[in-house]
Amino acid sequence: MKKVDTIEIPNPANHHVHLREERMLEFTSFFSRLFSVVVAKANLKNPVVDAAGYDKYYNQDLLAYSMPQVIGGIMMTPGTTAGTVEEAYRAGARFVANIPEGVSTNSNGILLMDLTSTRSAAVYASMSELGMPLLLHVQSKFNTNLSKWELECFFSSIKLIKCHFPKLKISIEHPNLKSLIEFIYATSGMTGGIAPHYGLYTEYNIFGKNGEILRPEIFCQPPYANIEDRLAVKYAMADPYHHGERKFRYAADDAPHSILVKKGNVPASGVFSGPVGPCVVAEILESIGRLEDMPEFMKYDEEFFGVPLNSSSAKTMVLEKREWAPPRIAQCGETPSEQVYLLKGGEKVSWQIV
Repeated sequence: MKKVDTIEIPNPANHHVHLREERMLEFTSFFSRLFSVVVAKANLKNPVVDAAGYDKYYNQDLLAYSMPQVIGGIMMTPGTTAGTVEEAYRAGARFVANIPEGVSTNSNGILLMDLTSTRSAAVYASMSELGMPLLLHVQSKFNTNLSKWELECFFSSIKLIKCHFPKLKISIEHPNLKSLIEFIYATSGMTGGIAPHYGLYTEYNIFGKNGEILRPEIFCQPPYANIEDRLAVKYAMADPYHHGERKFRYAADDAPHSILVKKGNVPASGVFSGPVGPCVVAEILESIGRLEDMPEFMKYDEEFFGVPLNSSSAKTMVLEKREWAPPRIAQCGETPSEQVYLLKGGEKVSWQIV
């Protein structure tokens, strides 16, 4: 096999980031410029749930920073209506994301069992007509993966939704279970955004014998699963297409938190990979002999989001085979409240963005 020392990725995209607000936004905007496109979630302290919130955050707050092309959307809540979606679309929103209430940071979405409610049907009809994807965080309880029974119920719900709204595009964000990945491959119109840390770690890396959290810096939601699940995530990175349909894309779920809230019995949920995420993908794909598939996994998924790439944002990311150690803590300010743990901080990484 030919040795590869350089990888070129045309128009790379991070399809799942949390840019945050204020000083943290200044920090995340810097690393976002590594990509041609970022898909930014808005589960802020005051989540973006309508056109007014969208306009303030995406059309005003973000414009104060140098950014690549940003695709924004609104968060689904029990109060979301078809009218909410249509007004947000006119303001510029291009997706609707649902994080069930109580399972992650500032999450106030509808429960998985309510995805097929009568009220939701009108929302899906509007989204389908507008071409707005539905991005789903698949979890019912904090720090708990879905049981076999819950998974079957979820799959049945998605099949019912797809039956009534076949044009509705749906993504499972950070699929961490083999069963979720298999479902995405098997279901037309379903895609998934994969975060690199789910290809690195299992539940055994973070939890002790008594359930104590050993590594709070990598604590996230949904929680890590087992070795078989991790292997499925790795091969999904290597096989982002199935029968010509794009199934998986890079979606790091970059979710920076101050180191002050990443401590204690219940650390804040989220991992920040920043400039390390693509390097981890390269390591993972190299380890399974599929490094040549990295550009297809990393490139912007224009068909799914329906937003053309701005020519001014076009760029090529270049990685070189070069060992380095990312800092354990990334500085976005002088105080601990402005410091963030970095994925694989202090550890050796064999690829580097140049």
